[in-house]
This record gives sequence, C-alpha cells and structure tokens, in this order.
Amino acid sequence: MNWRFSRIIVPVLCVLLYPGTAQHGLAQPRESVPLARESWCEPAPLMVPRGFGPSQAPPGSVQVNLNSDGMNIFYDAANEPTIAIDPTNPQRMVICWRQFDTIEYGFRQAGYAYSSDGGQTWTNGGVIDPGQFRSDPVLSAGPNGDFYFCSLKIDDLGYLSNDLFVSHDGGATWTLRSTPGGGDKPWMIADQTAGPYSGTIYFDSNQGGSARSIDGGFSWLSTFSFTGLGTMAIGPGGQVYCGGGFSGTFYISRSTNGGQWFDFSEVNMGGTIGFAGPNPEGLLGQASVAADPLNASRVYMLCSVNGPGADPLDVKFARSINGGITWEPPVRVNDDPSNAENWQWFGTMSIAPNGRLDAIWNDSRNSPTEDNCQLYYAYSLDGGTTWSQNRPLTPLWNSFVGWPTQAKIGDYYHMLSDNDAANLAYSATFNGEQDVYFTRILWNDCNRNGVADDVELAGGMHDCNGNGMLDECEESPLRDCNGNLVPDFCDILGGMPDCNDNDIPDECEPDLCAPLPNPMAFELPPTPISTSSIRMVAVEAIDERSPPVHYAFLYTGGFGGHNSSFSGREYIDTNLPRANWPYPYQVAAADSANNSSWYSPESVGSTMIETPTGVSIGIVTSTSIALAATGTFSNTGLGQTGFYFEMTPAGGTGANQWVSSSSTTVTGLSPGTLYRIRVKARNWQAFETPFTPRVPARTQGGDPYAF
Repeated sequence: MNWRFSRIIVPVLCVLLYPGTAQHGLAQPRESVPLARESWCEPAPLMVPRGFGPSQAPPGSVQVNLNSDGMNIFYDAANEPTIAIDPTNPQRMVICWRQFDTIEYGFRQAGYAYSSDGGQTWTNGGVIDPGQFRSDPVLSAGPNGDFYFCSLKIDDLGYLSNDLFVSHDGGATWTLRSTPGGGDKPWMIADQTAGPYSGTIYFDSNQGGSARSIDGGFSWLSTFSFTGLGTMAIGPGGQVYCGGGFSGTFYISRSTNGGQWFDFSEVNMGGTIGFAGPNPEGLLGQASVAADPLNASRVYMLCSVNGPGADPLDVKFARSINGGITWEPPVRVNDDPSNAENWQWFGTMSIAPNGRLDAIWNDSRNSPTEDNCQLYYAYSLDGGTTWSQNRPLTPLWNSFVGWPTQAKIGDYYHMLSDNDAANLAYSATFNGEQDVYFTRILWNDCNRNGVADDVELAGGMHDCNGNGMLDECEESPLRDCNGNLVPDFCDILGGMPDCNDNDIPDECEPDLCAPLPNPMAFELPPTPISTSSIRMVAVEAIDERSPPVHYAFLYTGGFGGHNSSFSGREYIDTNLPRANWPYPYQVAAADSANNSSWYSPESVGSTMIETPTGVSIGIVTSTSIALAATGTFSNTGLGQTGFYFEMTPAGGTGANQWVSSSSTTVTGLSPGTLYRIRVKARNWQAFETPFTPRVPARTQGGDPYAF
C-alpha cells in the first residue's frame, strides 16, 4: 500500500487514477488501452495485448512470476515480494507479491508462486482471492509446515483490513481463514520454536492493529505492539519482537509471555526512514528485526536510514545484548566512502540458525544517478560487530522503469536465512519492467558459481592478499593491464607502484604521479648562515618516469622572507631584515610532466644573532668580576637566545654556563687570582657564534706580581 494513503479509515471507496501518462522508461500508451479514468478499486479491463518472452534474470537469480511455459509476461508489474520456507521441508518455499496485470492501472492482487526444489524452479499459481484489491503482502510458515499469507484490502465500508489465508499443500492452494485486524503496512510471523508458544501467529500493523492467534489463525486476541514500519522476530524461547520506524524514531516492542503484553524501548538507528529518491512514491525500506537463535539476550535491527550530512541513505545496524531493553550505537554496513552520496535503499536483514547475519540492499555506488542500482550483500559472523566486504549480486537495473501508475517498486524485500545461505525474494527491472526474483546467496560464494570459496581456494583459485576472498571477487577484480598474467591489485600488493591509489599500476596509465616523497621533505632544514641569510636543502626526490625534478621553497611567514622559483635542491634566502629571528619555510617538488608533490610540513629556521666583539670587564672585587659581551644584540629574550662566558680557571658562580643576558657578575672567586675570559652567543634555535679572544682579569688581594 502506498504509505501516503496510510489512514485508519479510507474516506472514499475508490480513488481515481489517470493511466496513460508517459513515465520513465515506459512506452507511450498503446491504442488498445482506453484513456478514460480508471479506479484501482475494481479490476481493470485487460485490453493490453499480452506478450511473452525469455526472462532476463541475471546469473544466480530465478524469475518467479513467469507463465506456465517459463516465459516472462510483458506489460505487467510485480513488486513488494515476501517469502516463507517450510521448516519441516526447506525445499518447499512460497513467494507472494503485489500483482499488477497491466501497468496502465493501479489495481493489484495477491500474486503467488511456490517451489518444491529449494527455489530452483517455481510454479506461478496466479492470484490468491481473484478480483480482490490487495497490497502489503506478508508470508510466514508455522512449525507444522502450514503456510500463512496476510495482506491488506479495502473492505466494503472503506476500512483498511487484513485477511489471513492458509495453505496446507506447500502453497499450491489457499483458503481464507480470518481477519486478524486493520491498519496499513501489516506484518505477520508464526512461532516455529519448540517453546511454550509454538504455533502462535502474531500480527501487527503500523496503525496499532495488533493481535495474536493461538489456534492457527481461526480466532484472534487483541494486543498492542505498535512500533511503526518494520518487521517481527521470534527469539529462541518464544520471545516476540516487533520493530519499526515512525515519525523519525525507531522502536522495538517485546513480549516474553506469548504476546499477552509488550513493553517498548527506543532504538537509535543513526537516522530516519527515507522516502522518494530512487523509489519516488514509496518507502526506501523498512526496519528489519532479528533475534539471535543462539543467544536470547541478543536482538538486532537493520534499516536504510537518512542520517546527518550530504549522504542521502546508508544501511545502519544496531544491536541489543540485553533482550532489547537498551541498544548499542548503530554501525554502518555499506563500505563505500561515507561522503560518496550514494543511495543504499531497501536494506533487509535475516539471521541463520547458527547466528550468521545476512544483509542485502539496493546500491547506486556504481552509477552516477540515483535511479540505477545493484543488489548488494554483506554478512557478519560476530553478531554485527563487523561486516564483510560488500559485494554486488546483480548488474545495474533502473528503478524508474515499469511503474504501474505508482512511481515505486513497492516498499520492501523479504529474506530468510539458513546455515548455508540467505534466501531472498526481491523485485527488479531486468526485463525492462517490474518482476519478482528469487536468489539463494551462499554467504561464502563470492563469485556465485555455487561452490564455496574455501573449496575453490583449496583447489588452487588465487587469493594473492591472503584475505580468504577469491581474487576475482575483490573490489578491483581480475584486471591485468600490463598483461603479465598477474591481477593488477596483486602486482600492487607485490610492490608495483600505484601512486594515485586507483588499483591500476602506474605503468599502465599516463604519468600522473608526483615525485616522491610526497609530501616533500627537507634533508637540511632551514639553517642560519649569517644574521641575514638562511640555507636549506630538500631531500633528493625520486621520479623515474618524468625526470628531471625541480624544487620550490615557499616562505610561509609574514614580512621578510622570500620564495624561490622551481630550481635545485639547495636554496639560500638572503637579505633577511632581522637577526636572531624565526623564518618558516616549506618545500615541494615537480617533475617535467608538471606533477607536483604536496608541500612539506613547515620547518622554521632562525637567522644568526650578532657575534660578540669582545668582553668588557666591569667592577672587580676580591671574589667577583662583572662581565659584559660587547656589541649590539637583537631579540635577546627570544627562545634559546643566550651568552656563554667561559672563565679559566673554572670557579665561582655565573660563568661557564649559558645565561640569558649579555652581562653577568661572576661571584665566589678566589682573591688575587688571574682569570682569562671569553664569550660566545647563541640564537633562539641555539646556533652558536664563535668565541671572542680571551681577556685577563684579576680579583683583588694576594700577590699582584704572581702570574
């Protein structure tokens, strides 16, 4: 059902639609189609010529809605599929969907097909309850192998109601059993466990129409588990979980007493349920809920959500480890760049009996437009903490093709997992129209050839990076641009250069690579030569494809320093206006193809402090001598700037150490002793000047003639 019609009471019995409007990817109306208004409340006159042709199902997928000769039926539409599997005989499967006999009218029925060979072949059974408008189909199977089908209809009073049908023969025939409740977007699940509530059927809708049946669907007991747009799950002890998103918030409701009552908690999914985009008049997915069959404390939720930022939609996963009471922060399942602005929609999850989590979604990452997407898959073996590398399952297909007067391809997919694979019912447009497909996704069969990856690796298939994935399944598959019979990404892992990280060896494309290292670096950082010049040397760059290399030095400070042009590795910046002053620089390199490296990190050099001209002797006592370095000194309070007065013989305090001032008084000297003194200075980076010549000085007292 279109989400925009989600009302508890439909005020009119029929909503009039206008067929025949040209849509994306559809032909103009054929002459045999009447252009008068058509109501989707009544079956449409089938005036479109029926044609048939081979199915274009991609490898690994089987089209379900075929005619008795196994041919695709032209000009119809089938979407919003649901699947159930017989727990007593997993070879028996049923898929139901919204069946539009012609895309020119909005009237739809409950199409169905069944399989007795694990989904390899399907028998199209037509429609359940012919002539009745139906939408929002959902299937489940009971522990005894009965199949249950529930779907929405509009009753004679204009209310949204839902009927339950049952099949005892593997989905071949169906019998109307009861009406569980009203409301749009229904979901249903049967308890297949061996616990105290085995066989109980639970029903929920996004408008609070919740109920449970303990007698196989003959009668229903009202309950309340309203959580919005989502699905349901049964825990290993018969716990019931209903999850979904509504008004920007996600909730989980849980019952531990067979659905007699539920409590609720909020789930942070990192965004909200999306609409429009690649599915203009529909949802972009609903919340999938799973309960861990091996750990009753673990409950999971997955959904395509619109989070903060420019990226329109991501598949997010959240986990509870205390039975759904509280939830851990969500994690992102799709592994494309987070700023790529791709659409990951119809996110769907299921869990295997061994606890493996499977996830699929439609993904536009390999298309420049939102309307073209591929089916993608990932799995988790650790309860959703980490997810496998994403892998595409189908070629690109266009979601804007084949709209049956509704600009959408339904609102959801449905998937069930066993220990070996995920069994998915999905809709796509490989035939140029909307059709329903089944695919069995072996979790460890990345090339989808029906052989497990570990078996192929043991048989000699290549895995050059040792990550357990076949080389042909890597994101950069078996491309061999240089013809050396080694996949390109294996060449790169083996050391072949790939300077722009595009998984293509550099030798296979024009030189787009900057000299190395990149960013550039200094061999000799900026070093003072004098009070007005600084010298620096770049490391020798490597560029085998487009030599020679030239270097540019960039002054990054304020007034005073100078840039160089591209030249040699050495640069001396002269005529600097300040002595003992910091001057910052960076360096870059460029080759003859004008590929430039990034500039190096900034490195600061200081001009030298002025060299002292001598030592001036001041007041002399019997135990002290006042000293001063002669000359003019700049910025003496900066950094490590200082003066070193060397006195021999050593003694006293204040000499033979660095002091910050150009003058000092040495104390604690011996009376009547002759001392010889010289001085040097250092700039703020601790580069030192030469010593001055020594000068003598004698403390008072003692023998004045003793030398």
